[in-house]
Amino acid sequence: MICPRGQSSAQWCERYSENRKPAIQVRFSTRICRVCADHIKCTRAKSGARTITFLPRDQYLALQKVRKEQGTQAFWDKYARRSGIEGTISQAVRGYELRYARYIGLGKTNLQIIATATAINLHCLFDWCQHRSRGKTRTSAFAKLAPSPSLLAAPWGAA
Repeated sequence: MICPRGQSSAQWCERYSENRKPAIQVRFSTRICRVCADHIKCTRAKSGARTITFLPRDQYLALQKVRKEQGTQAFWDKYARRSGIEGTISQAVRGYELRYARYIGLGKTNLQIIATATAINLHCLFDWCQHRSRGKTRTSAFAKLAPSPSLLAAPWGAA
């Protein structure tokens, strides 16, 4: 690997990242990086050299494939169903304390789950009868920073 100033990497090695996944780590020479004029632009390391970590080729290609699939309508249709299911599970865990069983034994635990599911359905039915709208999905702090889609559109309406 070549840095922006044309220096070759000093070492390549296979490592495990913080989340215990295989990764390839490329290191540049400390003595060359330390005296480079672009050291501050290349790395955040105060005294060390530039280090780059990336995924092995097969994992990188799999990740790119999944990211490409996320741009399709079929993915978002499937994801919409999944998010509805996850929202229901979250409601059961947070609103009805379904994380732990209150009883011992499979029969009583099963009865608790059925009773909780019935309570959730009744709650939804009651909200529907009262014409209450569903709660909006929470917007993350990062997503709030994004410009609105209307600001990103071309002024003449071209895509």
